[in-house]
Amino acid sequence: MVRFLSRTFPLLLLLLGLGCAPESGDQPAAEESQDDAPPGYLGAIAGAKKSMEGDIALAPLQQAITAFKVAEGRNPESLQELVDLEFITALPDAPYRMTLEYDPKSGAVSVEPVE
Repeated sequence: MVRFLSRTFPLLLLLLGLGCAPESGDQPAAEESQDDAPPGYLGAIAGAKKSMEGDIALAPLQQAITAFKVAEGRNPESLQELVDLEFITALPDAPYRMTLEYDPKSGAVSVEPVE
């Protein structure tokens, strides 16, 4: 029994110590300015946002391309063909300063920056 307690007691103390909430003075202020962000952080956040916007724009296109390929046995020759044959109602807008690129050979669609 003593052996069991000698092994588990330090573990219990460690778990209790980790579970204790920090004092209110240890928490960062909720209204920190963006000037306190590490260099490059805000640019990385903006890049991630742009990437996610592109992924969101591509999801319906990828589904339409897959449906087209199942129905027609080939990839569409252009994205406009998806609209013409009513696989989608309209082409989605690309995110700001981006353009939709489509490769009819592979059926791959991507969002690329405008040059």
